Amino acid sequence: MSGRATRFARIGVVVVRIAIASLLVIAGAAKLYGAWKGAPAERTILADFTGGSGTRMAALGAAELAVGMWLASGRKPAGAALIGLAMFSTFIGVLAVELRRPTPRACGCLAGLLDGATATGSEQIVGELQTAVARNFAAGIGCMGLYFMQGRKSARRGAPAISPPTPVAT
Repeated sequence: MSGRATRFARIGVVVVRIAIASLLVIAGAAKLYGAWKGAPAERTILADFTGGSGTRMAALGAAELAVGMWLASGRKPAGAALIGLAMFSTFIGVLAVELRRPTPRACGCLAGLLDGATATGSEQIVGELQTAVARNFAAGIGCMGLYFMQGRKSARRGAPAISPPTPVAT
């Protein structure tokens, strides 16, 4: 890769990392704010996922916030990307299960930020859930890209892709 292409790749990695981190930080902060205001709204996926507990909602929000801050920091980005991928995959699974229900519930993902603005009709709720799946899917793909870009970087520096076998004393 030429110097210019390498520079653009680095910029792209930083932009993707910050975008995914922003999504996690906003969602985590919203859950913390929602927990501070009280328990999660009833009839949402978040309320069932947390058992209606504000403490559990705060713990989930703190976990999202922590992973988002970790991604934003740029420290050990491959590990942060893997944890982010696991979180987004879990979210997609929960949303996909909800979409298969005859009467799906609203997500509640942005807990306290969208008071009164959450979807109420079944068609609106399905649209909101589909958008959330797409958003989480895109973020998961971004996390995979970040992980593989970090792996390529270490291989370019001369690190072996697979560590050599350790000699065994007999």
